[in-house]
Amino acid sequence: MVENDGEIGSGASSKTYREIHRDVMESKGFVKLVSELCTLCGVDGCVIVCGPYGDLKPEIWPTDQPEMQHVLMKFNSMSLEERNKKTTNHRSFLNKQITKLDEKSRKQEFKNRNEVLGRIVREALNGKCSPVNRSDLADLRMLIA
Repeated sequence: MVENDGEIGSGASSKTYREIHRDVMESKGFVKLVSELCTLCGVDGCVIVCGPYGDLKPEIWPTDQPEMQHVLMKFNSMSLEERNKKTTNHRSFLNKQITKLDEKSRKQEFKNRNEVLGRIVREALNGKCSPVNRSDLADLRMLIA
C-alpha cells in the first residue's frame, strides 16, 4: 500500500481541468499496473485513487465489491507492525532510494580510487615516475601495509 503524505496538491495552487484529466488517466495506468502485478505475482491487492478535491469519483480496483472487501478486511486484520512492513509513503521510499544510491556512490568512489592507485603502482613498476601528491602517498602506504 502506498500512502501520500498530503504534500502533493496541498497548497494554494489549483489544478486546471486538463491537469485533473491527466491525473485521472495516469491513475488508470497505475490501476492497470497494480492489476498486472497482482496477476503475475499471485498476490491480493487493491487501489483506491481519490481526486485532490473530492469532486471526482474515486478510481477503484478491483471493481468487484466482495473481492475489494476481502482485500481490505485482510489488510485491516493485520497488526500495525505487519501493516507498517507492507506500507510505504513517498518520503520513506525516497529516503530508502537515497540511502541505496549513497552506498552505490561510495562503492564506486572506492573502486575509482583503487584504479587510480593501481595505475600509479603500474607506472612506478614500469619505471615511469609521475608526480604523486600527499593524499596518493598516504593511500599507497595503507594499500601496501
